[in-house]
Amino acid sequence: MKKIISILMISIVCISNFIGIFGTNKVKAAIAPIENAKPYSKGEVVLFSYDGIGIGVEIQVYKKDGIEYPVYCLNKGKRGVEVGFEYTVDVNQMLSNQKIWRAIINGYPFKTPAELGCNTMEEAYAATKMAVYDAMYNYDLNKFDTYKHPETDKRTVQAIKKIITNVRKSTETKIAATLNIKPEQNSWVVDKIDKQYVSKTYSVQASAVNKKYTIALSISSDARFKITDVKNTEKTEFDTTEKFKVLIPIVDLEKSGEFTLTAKSDLKTMPIFYGESPNQDWQNYAVTVGEYEMADTSIKQTYQENKTQIEIQKQDGDTKIPLKNGTFNLLDENKQILYSELTTNDQGVIEVKHLLPGIYYLEEIKAPDGYYGYEDLIQMEVKLNQKTVVKVDNYQEQEEKPSEDPQEETEISVGEKKLPKTGF
Repeated sequence: MKKIISILMISIVCISNFIGIFGTNKVKAAIAPIENAKPYSKGEVVLFSYDGIGIGVEIQVYKKDGIEYPVYCLNKGKRGVEVGFEYTVDVNQMLSNQKIWRAIINGYPFKTPAELGCNTMEEAYAATKMAVYDAMYNYDLNKFDTYKHPETDKRTVQAIKKIITNVRKSTETKIAATLNIKPEQNSWVVDKIDKQYVSKTYSVQASAVNKKYTIALSISSDARFKITDVKNTEKTEFDTTEKFKVLIPIVDLEKSGEFTLTAKSDLKTMPIFYGESPNQDWQNYAVTVGEYEMADTSIKQTYQENKTQIEIQKQDGDTKIPLKNGTFNLLDENKQILYSELTTNDQGVIEVKHLLPGIYYLEEIKAPDGYYGYEDLIQMEVKLNQKTVVKVDNYQEQEEKPSEDPQEETEISVGEKKLPKTGF
């Protein structure tokens, strides 16, 4: 008996349909840690003189989470908070005056009293307050001197001159607090650690020093996403140099969709906020709140339907006419049946969609009537978002003609020789 099977496998890659299209990071304004502040006075100190006149300084602070932070008045001649007189300022924007910003970051609280050569917070505060005023009114450094206590007042005078000198030489400006989520590749790939998932790797870039960042993911579909580190450990908080991954189960990619990633981090930008008074006749304030400010950014990402599939085409090997009713089993890489009794349609085609990438085997279990079947397994490797076409050419069974047995001949020879008779 003669068996002739022609098998052609064609791989069609559709990479363009699985690229993760990503949008521009949407950077939000820095998040103010407070909406308002209520400064109060800890009393007045006189620790130096200017042009021979003793200068009284109100030590003004506010409390956040039980901690006192200094505030600095911005309007010379207007009434500010005093002992027995307080008001609340609205905090809804950054301080824009960079000279004043430089004065404060070169003074207290960004420098400790000891770093400024002072013994107390009051000395450091008074020195910084005069640096703030110098940024607005440009004082003569030579006119600062001690007042009633030369031995102790000189610390404050020296701190005033130190801060103002550093500020005048500085060109530093506040860094805007921004984050950027950067995809490390454009397209989704089969994850190297867990091949049941596709993954994409990201990094987060910050405009200033930060220690940690967090990642959140929002989506409207039922796809089961994971946020992990590069070793596939699920987590949402990362060190500043760490990369993170997003994983999606391949079986969940039955249709396209999108999701949003949001990164948040505290950035060391030395933020100083502008506190607006409720009365135009009262002082506005520069409000300190520590070295860090919160920034966040969001980015939209898309994912595409899993187009990984196998198409079986069965046809007559001679006429190329499609053959229906050819029956196959599809086996996984362990040669276990994954789909059974798959039958070609009127066009001689079987389609198996949304497959996981990997090794598969095709087993023909029944050929169309009148055709020889194929007994061996057909191996194929299917890659992500790839269409693999298997063409199976079958040939008709040959008709068997009755054979004629050769005629046997049997020869029988008979005969007897007789002798002549003689007389005696």
